[in-house]
Order: sequence, then C-alpha cells, then structure tokens
Amino acid sequence: RLLPCSACQRRADPSWSAAAAQRKLGDGHLERKEYTDAITAYSKAISYQPKDAAHWLRRAAVYEALEDWQQALRDSTRAVQLQTDKAQAICTKVRALHKLGKVAEALAECDTGLARCPGHRELLQLQAPLREAAVRLGAEAEGRAGAAAADQAAAAKTGPAAASIGAAGVAGATAAAAKDRPLQPAAKAAAKSKFDVDYSKWANLEDSDDDIAVKKGSDGKAAWDPDAWDGPNPTQDQRIAMTEDMLEVCRNAAEAAGAYFPAPASQRTPRL
Repeated sequence: RLLPCSACQRRADPSWSAAAAQRKLGDGHLERKEYTDAITAYSKAISYQPKDAAHWLRRAAVYEALEDWQQALRDSTRAVQLQTDKAQAICTKVRALHKLGKVAEALAECDTGLARCPGHRELLQLQAPLREAAVRLGAEAEGRAGAAAADQAAAAKTGPAAASIGAAGVAGATAAAAKDRPLQPAAKAAAKSKFDVDYSKWANLEDSDDDIAVKKGSDGKAAWDPDAWDGPNPTQDQRIAMTEDMLEVCRNAAEAAGAYFPAPASQRTPRL
C-alpha cells in the first residue's frame, strides 16, 4: 500500500489548511496596505505552523513596510533559521541589519547568503554598498583613534600643572551642575499594616533552596528586589513574540510526551 506524499499529508493536516487560509488573508491585507490586520493574520498563521519559514518571512515583510527594522530582523532571522537557503529571508535580514546600523553583521550575513545561494542577484546588489560602508566606517574609526592618540600626546607634553587645572575645572563644573540640579523627592515611607495579623504561626517556615539562590547573590546579599522594578512594559509585539515562544515550548513538550505515551488514533488532536 502506497503512502501519501508529504504535500498530501500537509493538506490533510487541519493546522496546515488553517495556516494557509490565514496567510492568504494576510497577503490580501498586505496588498491593500492594511498592515495591522496583516500582522494579525500572519501571527495566526505562525501559531498554526510555527516551523513554516514562509509565514515568518511574510510578517517580516509587513514590518519592513512599516520600517520597524527590529521586528523585521527578528522575523527574518527566524525564517533563515528554519530554512537556511531561503534567499528572500536572507535579503530581508541583511536590509534590517543595515538599517539598524549593524554594517559588519549585515555584510557577514550577506556573504553567508551568497555562499548558500551563489550568484543571487539581490544579494549581490546588497553586498556592494555594504562593502563601501564597511570601508568608510573603518576609515572613520582609524581617524578617531589617531585623533585620540594625538590628544593624549599633547596632554602629556603640557605637564601635570595643566592636568590639575583641567581637573579643577571639571570639579567646578560638576559642583555647579549639582547645585542647579533639583532636589530628589524623599523616599516614600514604608506602608503601615492595615490589619493586626499574627505572623508567629509562620515563624518556622523557611525559603526553599531555589528561592534563596534567586533572592541572594554570591555575597549573600539580595540580588534583586521585584518590588523595585521601574522599567518599561513590553510592547504588544513583544508580548506576541513571547507568547509564540511559550507556545513553541509547549508544542515541543507535547510532542516529546506523545513519543513516550502515544494516544490512540481516535483520541489524537491536530497540532495547533
């Protein structure tokens, strides 16, 4: 009995057909420049088929149209990881790196792409300006290094007297800046307990070894304070990315468990 080909198996997979439908929907939104809807559709396609490089590449194209180069780099990098010889994904990654000012990385990625896809026209077109930019940046770096060396030599010739005068000037400027700086608000007083709670019944409880390792550094002092966090909250795109990463971990764990404990065919559910 002949087994169905891989293409037929994919078409029979409900998750594959759902991902294809979302990708087609996203293509329509992208053509009409409805970028937010396109990102939503491609993200759903990725959730159905996270190992299909085409979905990551299409979402990277949306971010490229929006000039969100950091997200375009993330999605194109994932597409290259899934399919190393996908030239269009390599081109998108090279452009994103170049726009982010990472010329050396962009040139290295371009060279690697040409090794995988020899003679690719678009990669060759991207390579020439990257080489020129790398040469220009190298010359500028050498010029700055030479200027810094000349300044150090001139400072050495002026002697310690000029150095002390310069130090005094810096100290005076620092003091003046401190004088003009507004006073920082006083630390907030510790909140008082609103309830009279008897904590003695928990006096014998101890933190686990894991908690102690997390809360304390190598010197025995607290390594971090979770209540002191004042950094930025993640953006919606970052939240989606983290959710996708967690879903991928769950899928891999489910597949590993299924390999050891296979379920009957009647109880199997499609991979989401």
